[in-house]
Amino acid sequence: MIHFVVALRAEAAPLIERYGMERMEHGFRSEHECLVVTGVGKKAAAAATAALHERIGALPNGTWLNVGIAGHRDRSPGELILASRVHDAVTGEVFDPPLPDVPSLERARVTTVDAPETRFPTPDVYDMEASGVFGVARHFAVPRQVQCLKVVSDNRETGTIELTRAKVTELIARHLESIDAFVAHLREPGR
Repeated sequence: MIHFVVALRAEAAPLIERYGMERMEHGFRSEHECLVVTGVGKKAAAAATAALHERIGALPNGTWLNVGIAGHRDRSPGELILASRVHDAVTGEVFDPPLPDVPSLERARVTTVDAPETRFPTPDVYDMEASGVFGVARHFAVPRQVQCLKVVSDNRETGTIELTRAKVTELIARHLESIDAFVAHLREPGR
């Protein structure tokens, strides 16, 4: 089972459609995938991750995949990034997921912040949920089964002013084939 954890309904829409998920209490589900929309922020992401686990239960080989948008100092909007490290800017907690051997994906560190980042002091990708997902999911999945894919939505040049729901949906939808390939790779036995 792939457990998608996303912050926004606009991020979820392409995934729900792609995997043919139907509404369930507090989320969406198909035969091999489920999804929860957490709301913005690491506390909301942590609570929703725990609630989804409670509803779905512990499944063997279940993978937790945080998918969403994030900012970066100078990467172009639309780039898909696999988190090589997740760092919580407030607590200092660090998660180092063992990275699957997927050569087609760019890798970068993800720093989780409490408010949208506009200064981008490091070359990290900045989001607001990843550390919340990792902090909870690591308690019921092996480290390799907790991963994070972020699509760059903004940078110092573009800002967040033009980030509409439709634009967020389009950013995620643009990478459905890459997300499919990543999910298929995670499902391979022995991975």
